[in-house]
Amino acid sequence: MKLLVLLMFVLAGCTRPATLDLQMNSEADSLYEEACAHYENEEIDSCTYKLTKALELYRESGENEKAAITCLSLGQSYNGIAQTDSARPYLLEGLKYCEENTVLDSIRGRLLTDLASCYMIEGDIREATSQYLTALDATSKSGDSEAYLTNCSSLGVAYRRINLPDSALYYYGKGLEAAMKSKDYSAVSNLHANIAVMYISFKQLENAKGHAREAITYALKEEDALDWLQAYYICGSLLVKTGEYDQAINYLHKAYGIASQQQSPRFRLKVLSALLPAFQATAQDDSVRYYLNVCDRFLDELPETSHEAVGIYETKAQLLLKEKKYRESLDFYRKLTGLISTNSPTAPYVWYSRMAECYHNLQQPDEAYRYMEQALELRDSLAAQEVEKQMSELQVRYDTQKKELEIKRLKELQQQEELRSLRLTIWFIAFISFMLILLIILLYKRKLQLSRKYIDGMESERARLARELHDGVCNELLGLEMELKSGFNREEDKCELLDKLGRSRANIRSISHELMPPVFSDATIDEIITDYIDHLNVPSSMHLSFDASTSDWSLVSYNVAYELYRIVQESMNNILKYSSGTQISISLLMDGAHVRLEIFSNGVMKRSSSKGIGMRTMEDRVRCMNGTLHVAADETGVCVTVTAPFK
Repeated sequence: MKLLVLLMFVLAGCTRPATLDLQMNSEADSLYEEACAHYENEEIDSCTYKLTKALELYRESGENEKAAITCLSLGQSYNGIAQTDSARPYLLEGLKYCEENTVLDSIRGRLLTDLASCYMIEGDIREATSQYLTALDATSKSGDSEAYLTNCSSLGVAYRRINLPDSALYYYGKGLEAAMKSKDYSAVSNLHANIAVMYISFKQLENAKGHAREAITYALKEEDALDWLQAYYICGSLLVKTGEYDQAINYLHKAYGIASQQQSPRFRLKVLSALLPAFQATAQDDSVRYYLNVCDRFLDELPETSHEAVGIYETKAQLLLKEKKYRESLDFYRKLTGLISTNSPTAPYVWYSRMAECYHNLQQPDEAYRYMEQALELRDSLAAQEVEKQMSELQVRYDTQKKELEIKRLKELQQQEELRSLRLTIWFIAFISFMLILLIILLYKRKLQLSRKYIDGMESERARLARELHDGVCNELLGLEMELKSGFNREEDKCELLDKLGRSRANIRSISHELMPPVFSDATIDEIITDYIDHLNVPSSMHLSFDASTSDWSLVSYNVAYELYRIVQESMNNILKYSSGTQISISLLMDGAHVRLEIFSNGVMKRSSSKGIGMRTMEDRVRCMNGTLHVAADETGVCVTVTAPFK
């Protein structure tokens, strides 16, 4: 069976019902023959009805081969009228009949081809591409050259639609190679026509001309009127775009004559939609009016949204505008803007621009301005989306490279992509490994720093305790020892000795009290600080006060309470040692979800402003609580403020 016109006059991949090569000797065979006759007369409803009845009989008799062929014919018939939901079940049923029957390999390939066409018709181009590749492999193995060529051409169209022109040219090239080998000049013509359409869609008109003329050359080698019609139409339409109107009119006149012989309203209107602009461009207004009247006889037979009808409406609108019949022209332009714009050869912004022109001539400046504004918006939107495709390099590649070189190139590209992915994976793993190693090193160094700080803190604390014991308790005990050696008889000496013993005991008790960690299980933070202050030895010249707000201090977690207590200890040690103040105040309050500790002394710190171990220890403790530490020191005194969440 010959390839029909692809995408120009009927849907890609849709062919007439398959011809039965088996003996017609039953009622089902008769029904099948009648269905084929209905199809030739474009009586699709009657065709599908007879095919369905024939299929039922083949199912009952178990004639799987004929059932598979009938399923194929039903699928093709429904695809031809874009009823893919009806076509798909029959095509899948036909594939089941072919599963274990090698005799039906050729039918299986065609079933797969039409199944791919279902997705193509529905607009699922990527799934259609995948299915066509499967069908191409099946038809290649079965030796069905006609179906193989259909798949090559359909793959070219599919890849063009998803903007992969190199892949489209590859499969067009495969189709041309097979068609030339089998001397199927009709297929060669169709493939050149499709390549020309692809170049036209990418605005590479000069490249398109060569293929359009090749389509005519090879079409004339066959006696198929539809091939002639397609070739003349494409070449004529292309020449209209390039401004070669005389040659365009010549080709389109030939195409119109063939369309008239075919008695197809769609074909006639399609040719006229390209021919009328050529007449307009050459100021042949009489011809325009004549053919517009011809168009009116066929418009009712086509949907308003069809490409052909939209082209005719646009031509009428342009002619009325030229004749200064602005209101009549506006009626057609309004009709056009309500239809599907993708079916128009003209960008919709041109319609709005011409409507603005009509309103301007009708002395309606507000409407003219509004439509011109819409036209400019649409034009800018289209300009932003359009990308000029450079097809010259692809043309050279198509002319020079052979099938084997193209396959090798594709494999090399695949290998390069795999190598690139592997390199990226290796670099990614190396980067992650490096970051992990770096993180481990940083954590290890941090651990060492914390250990060092901990050891330094312990050593500092030990030195402080040593000084306390040496300068305080040891000296006091030495004094007692010397007094005991010298002897004492007076009551006053005895009292003084007892007083010194009491102070030594208090100092030792204070030191031991600081060494012992607080027990928060039995007391809250405010009670612990109160107890600490009560046992703290404060010079008589200093006044120490502590104030805690009336809050539920049991809500403060153990860790936070412990760190706050140690901060109070460290701050008080620093104040008692280095501050000359007379007033010391400690306040503790709860503010929402935070606890706030403030320690103030009105004395000026005598120590250097550089951070010591005690200050670094306090900062580490605050950091452990996710809190903040602020130390302010001036001539009025020093204030330590700590804020931290209580949990």
